[in-house]
Amino acid sequence: MSPGKRILYVAGSPARFIKTTVKPGSTNASIFALVIVSLGAGTLTFPYVIYENGFMLGVALIVFGGLISVFTGYMIIYCIDQTNATCFEDIALACFNKRWQRFTSVCMIACNVGFTTSYFVLVSKTQILT
Repeated sequence: MSPGKRILYVAGSPARFIKTTVKPGSTNASIFALVIVSLGAGTLTFPYVIYENGFMLGVALIVFGGLISVFTGYMIIYCIDQTNATCFEDIALACFNKRWQRFTSVCMIACNVGFTTSYFVLVSKTQILT
């Protein structure tokens, strides 16, 4: 396929392109799904922040949120590097104690239950619409 046809193929249906090139359950598919979820929430939230707070304060809050996200990501990477941890629970155990490791586990379980519930709601709504 020529480069021009490939670009048209991808632009014509990005979902079809991803479906044919990324294996379900692979690391690439998981990363792609995570990016989609993150970008979707931000896309819906940014205009609302500006609407509620005005242009100047809204933009300042969005930039502040971005800086906090970058700092948090840096701190997680730093902790992983210093503790050789493989998950959030290991980081909590190395940085604090067993109680905080359990607390982190409970938070992760609650988060995953929320994600799973959202997924089931989305799938059921999609099946009803089709």
